[in-house]
Amino acid sequence: MKVDRDEIENYRFGSPLWAALNDRILVSGVNDKEFWDDLAQGKGGKGFTKKLDCPENRATLIRKYAQAYPSEPIIRSALNDLLWKLMLAASPDFIDPHAEPEEPADERPRDSLGRIMSPKALQWHDWTTWVMNPETSMRQITELRRMNPAFQEFYSHYAAQERTATPVGDAVENLNVRQAAKKAVPADVQKFAAEYRALSVQQLKTLLSPGLNPQGPAAAAEQQRLFDAACACGAI
Repeated sequence: MKVDRDEIENYRFGSPLWAALNDRILVSGVNDKEFWDDLAQGKGGKGFTKKLDCPENRATLIRKYAQAYPSEPIIRSALNDLLWKLMLAASPDFIDPHAEPEEPADERPRDSLGRIMSPKALQWHDWTTWVMNPETSMRQITELRRMNPAFQEFYSHYAAQERTATPVGDAVENLNVRQAAKKAVPADVQKFAAEYRALSVQQLKTLLSPGLNPQGPAAAAEQQRLFDAACACGAI
């Protein structure tokens, strides 16, 4: 639409920009500023300008007008009337442009005590899940211990802390384990170490648990002794 500045600013009979004197018709891209400035002076306009005016609420108001008056031009006075009704009804379709945005939830992983887990604790958590998986063999665990010093540190603590039901990760205060001096490996320890490599984690747990070992607590205690000795001398 081609219009001059005078037609935008001043009423002209028969103009597509004017419904009547002091009553504009909104033509997007032509008289937007003037139209909304006039709306602010009409019924409900001051309250809208102070509390609700934003692009989203303007769009909502225009959409409501189009629903109420389909195919009709957007006349400022009629839009003021509709705005007044919507404000009296406290329309839930308007947003609060001045509301403080909600802070995003802190979704960082936390330990059982509610503390944010460090990268090391997260890695130990993942390793704990992997070690406890029944499909994880002791051969896989032993190979990773040999290749990865960080996993070796983790597994030494895992094996010790599991027996005392103390969680590994950030909840463990002492992260250093004194390594026993190497010495000759007894034959029974060597035999245990050889059998150990074919065991799954669950099978090992069964052997070491007084309540699960089918041969009873005494057998579990002996298996525990052999396991500790094998770990101490580096046989496993």
